Amino acid sequence: PGDHFIALAAVLPNDVDGFIHPFGIGAHQHGGIPGKQKTAGSGQSCHRKSAFGQGTGGGRAVFIDVWATWCGPCCMEIPFVEKLVEHYKDDSRIEFVSISFDSNRNAWVKKLDEDKPAWKQFICSREQQKALKDLFGIIGIPRFLFIDKDGKIISGNAPRPSSEDFIKYIDSTLTQNH
Repeated sequence: PGDHFIALAAVLPNDVDGFIHPFGIGAHQHGGIPGKQKTAGSGQSCHRKSAFGQGTGGGRAVFIDVWATWCGPCCMEIPFVEKLVEHYKDDSRIEFVSISFDSNRNAWVKKLDEDKPAWKQFICSREQQKALKDLFGIIGIPRFLFIDKDGKIISGNAPRPSSEDFIKYIDSTLTQNH
């Protein structure tokens, strides 16, 4: 908490093993908001802040869902994230992003094709997973991260979207940080 988001971007390689840099618009991005997604070919450079802060985030706070298709509790949170995305769809202060720790890209794509999420979806390479785990002390998923509009980490272990009074938590945090 209090660390700058740039520290997170600095530890993640741009494009490793054909996966994507999850903190920029890069190769293998899937889903997202129709008409607003951009896809680059593998190996193309991606601006590390393009998904947050001054780029795509446009100075918005970012709520990040770290999950995997094989994780039952992760999948149980998806409908709650979906409700949040719908609840805040017209709120320019916040953006929602999901980052998958799946090693099976096909399982991830299949799940996204079934669920059709309306928010940005990324998948990490093993190296990127390790960097995220090390930076946030992630030992299990689901894990939720909350980054403020200036790129500072609000919480590296935010409450689950299924938590009671979760919308009050988001609203209070947005009010304090805007």
